[in-house]
Amino acid sequence: MLPALRYAFGAVMPVLLQVLLGYYLRRTGLFTGEFLQIANRFNFHYCLAALMFCNLYGLEDLRGIDWRAALFLLVVLAVLTLAGLLLARFTAGRRDQKGVLAQAAFRSNFAIIGLPLVEALQIPGAAALTAAMQAPAVIYFNFMAVVVLTAFSDTGGRVDVKKLLKDIAKNPLIRGLSLGLLALAVRALLPKTPEGLPVFTLSGSMPWLYSAVSGVSRIATPLALIVLGGQFEFGAVKSLGRELAFGVPARLLGAPAIGFAMAFAAARMGWIDLSPASVGMLIAVLGTPTAVSSAVMAAEMGADEALAGQLVIWTTIGSVFTLFGLIAWARMAGLL
Repeated sequence: MLPALRYAFGAVMPVLLQVLLGYYLRRTGLFTGEFLQIANRFNFHYCLAALMFCNLYGLEDLRGIDWRAALFLLVVLAVLTLAGLLLARFTAGRRDQKGVLAQAAFRSNFAIIGLPLVEALQIPGAAALTAAMQAPAVIYFNFMAVVVLTAFSDTGGRVDVKKLLKDIAKNPLIRGLSLGLLALAVRALLPKTPEGLPVFTLSGSMPWLYSAVSGVSRIATPLALIVLGGQFEFGAVKSLGRELAFGVPARLLGAPAIGFAMAFAAARMGWIDLSPASVGMLIAVLGTPTAVSSAVMAAEMGADEALAGQLVIWTTIGSVFTLFGLIAWARMAGLL
């Protein structure tokens, strides 16, 4: 048991320490609210977009994407979305809180915490699989977040398809992923050298450009975690106690329970291969807290911004313990 606990501790602590650093810097006055807002926008629009591009561009080609695993993951996320809508119907106090609770149930911080968490687990092939799964997962997260938030907005539940598609196309994460997929597709069409390598690659032919983009991408995760720590505010908990009491466990306990139950059933029927790499990927997408960008999107779409922010805060705090338990359990069960 002790080696499994040590293994889980090593994976979770880097995330916690960066969040605590941000909290400390805000409380000591080095970070101001205005700085955190600017840093968050810069990270969302540029660093995370670069991270999405580099994660996909790092794959050898489109064959590096396990399409069966991607399809299974989308089915799991669809089930979590339905569960979140059911939860919101019976627990949300106001209409503008329903979409926020539903979003929290299925939208994890996969883009920011997922990949570094899997890299810390040091499972062969897990980082590549996780990077490949970010494309379908992030596209689904953003598409369905717009749908559920619009459904419970002041428009009376009428979804403007044109605006929906426009909002998705403007999302920096979607743009980064789209450019990454385009680069992979172009690379597959290029002629090859006698050694079997493409005649042109960004990293080989334009290293100065690729180095700049990858440098920006490496800022994304630590900056997001530090800014998240600086944004922690605990004053709104009392007025949102009922919603948080249901929303936080739904994200941290319900999502992993449903997702892994489906994974075990699918593996038994031979639909997916439940390898250590796929288990690590599922932990990253199911066990991580509610996405930081969910609060930004809730504010832009007229949903309850306070509840969205508190769900991010408390799922992030709680995930330190639930991720530790989930990783330790998977290690002791021989899944990792």
